[in-house]
Amino acid sequence: RVLVPEGRFFFSFYNRNALVYQWEFLPWPVSLAAQINHEKKCLDVRVDTETFSVHAQAYNLEDIEKFFPQGLRIENMVTYPTLSPILPNFLLGDPTAAKAVLQLDEQLSNSDLGAYAIITGKKQGVS
Repeated sequence: RVLVPEGRFFFSFYNRNALVYQWEFLPWPVSLAAQINHEKKCLDVRVDTETFSVHAQAYNLEDIEKFFPQGLRIENMVTYPTLSPILPNFLLGDPTAAKAVLQLDEQLSNSDLGAYAIITGKKQGVS
């Protein structure tokens, strides 16, 4: 209701289907400082050696599409990042490996595997 006709919007959601949430256990620390905890319906945020839980809910792309009322037209829906958050931190320190991972992330951004869903669009004009 507050967006002017033809106004643009940008939304970001935690993605329930993210690759990073598909595994119960990874044998190395990941680069994400925060991660959705589906069981507790919260975001676990790591700060040094402490973890803080903040209420948060992840949604899949189909659920997200249902949030938008008539009159808001989704133009682009992507997820990002996909691979980099689940790889060992030491791997991303290598410039060649980091570049390859970023290229893969870019190609996979049109899938539903990224940690964050990014939605852009426009409010339709008044007739």
